[in-house]
Amino acid sequence: HGTPLNYRGKFYSFTLMTPEFSPPPSEYAPPKIHIAAVNQYNIRLAGELCDGLRVHPFSTPEYTRDVIWPSLREGAAKAGRSLDDFDVVGTGFIATGATEEDVAKAREDVRYRIAFYASTRTYLPVLEHHGWQDINPNLRDLIAESRWHDLPTAVPDEVLDGFCISGTWDTIVDAIRPRLEGLIDTISFAMPADPANPDPRYWAALEGLRNLRGRDS
Repeated sequence: HGTPLNYRGKFYSFTLMTPEFSPPPSEYAPPKIHIAAVNQYNIRLAGELCDGLRVHPFSTPEYTRDVIWPSLREGAAKAGRSLDDFDVVGTGFIATGATEEDVAKAREDVRYRIAFYASTRTYLPVLEHHGWQDINPNLRDLIAESRWHDLPTAVPDEVLDGFCISGTWDTIVDAIRPRLEGLIDTISFAMPADPANPDPRYWAALEGLRNLRGRDS
């Protein structure tokens, strides 16, 4: 508004704004504030104070439905606000590509990422929600022995499939629909191998995702 910067908060104060870092007034609305969260406290915080939640890849559709949404509603209720304009972005991993070989490779990359996250104690609630908590100490034992390359061996296909939705560009929308449709607002989808010249099947998959039903919550 053209007034001098004068923010004095409980933890920080901002009173100096040099011309170099002072942009002119924006014609656009203030940017939305999203945070990422896994555990219920931070999810409630998003529902209470934020404009959106970036669901961590280490999540499952069941965890999003059973834990994330109730926690968001609890936070929103505390603040007396609606979640109608709240954005929930992404859930889990998606392994896709032009061929079955591409999908298989992507799945193994995801298996490693799951193992990496599952070794973190603070992410245990996601594993516990599915009864998979026993893989955490197994992974921590491997890390203690510096056997990082062996981490994926502790993640069985059941766990991989719980976190990861798999399929070629021709089939991925049909795989996503029963698990994510009506649950979130925006699906995180990988870029094609050649972004400058994407396969027509990739565009078809994106169009299929655009046609999925929005969230019911």
